[in-house]
Amino acid sequence: MILFRLILLGVIGFLLYRIYRVLGQRRLDAEQRRLRGEDMVQCCVCATHVPRAAAVASGGEWFCSQDHLEQHQSNRSDDG
Repeated sequence: MILFRLILLGVIGFLLYRIYRVLGQRRLDAEQRRLRGEDMVQCCVCATHVPRAAAVASGGEWFCSQDHLEQHQSNRSDDG
């Protein structure tokens, strides 16, 4: 009977350890995703780096705002 209790206690301890490890790993994965951040792109007009999600793209070029896109387009039309 004592042997059965020791085995049962060992199994319960092992299961608690595994649950602790799985929850700890999930917490680390969430922290790493948070710290990873976003891809950054550089504005063709002012060379400011902005997150890709906030940038404006046109013709394979990136801009920090719609104003800089329009400024770039107007400079091109003035040159050509």
